[in-house]
Amino acid sequence: MRYLVFVLLICTTLVSAQSVQNVNGVQAGDNVLVTYDLVDNSAREFYVRLLYSKDGGISFSNELRSVSGDVKGSVKPGTNKKIIWDARQEVGTLVGDVVFKVEALSKASASSGLSAQNKCLKVDLNEVKAEGYNRVRVEYTVTPINGNSTIYLSAFITNTFLADGSNNKFKISEGTLAGTPKGQDKAVLNGVPYNGYVVFDAVPSNLETASQLVLFIGAQGYQSGACAQNDSAAAFRFTNVPITR
Repeated sequence: MRYLVFVLLICTTLVSAQSVQNVNGVQAGDNVLVTYDLVDNSAREFYVRLLYSKDGGISFSNELRSVSGDVKGSVKPGTNKKIIWDARQEVGTLVGDVVFKVEALSKASASSGLSAQNKCLKVDLNEVKAEGYNRVRVEYTVTPINGNSTIYLSAFITNTFLADGSNNKFKISEGTLAGTPKGQDKAVLNGVPYNGYVVFDAVPSNLETASQLVLFIGAQGYQSGACAQNDSAAAFRFTNVPITR
């Protein structure tokens, strides 16, 4: 297998006090070595992710998973940071010029900003955070977007889960939606956001990224049709979700 790796020319600045600089990628056998500098004037840690583009940086892949080194959670600022990407394992053959991008997110905001929606509801992740040794708590907001409805958290639906990179799935153990316990309906108004949370147990203590997070949140009462818990449209799917620790 042969790779033609293009040296990255992109420098991504995320906030005024912190930036990713001097990103370069070189082939190293079947792997790719990406080096970068993470510049920040504080001692905080960052969640770092690697992406690549085959169209000169117009569009980028999802976060790469077969990576090691100064990547994912708990990366401190410094120079000559290194990421090793096992390209063969993740994509097989990759031929042509490749542009790499390194993104660094403060760990507190790594999972915020992720959202999904169907014809009835919009779900925004506020925080995905480890609690104790092997629990993960997901804070989210649900906003009805298509009329008045009764919505409910599908707390006992087997399709609600969090998964690791090996597709091991962890079920929820507790949760509420706008103060209503799991399994009960909550009457809501169109356009008004409602907060909720779910907790997953038996999650590995070293898990830094959930490969999948699927929340089933049903909605009933729409003139255009229900988005009930047994409707596949009620599955709100998130991938490569960072877990704050």
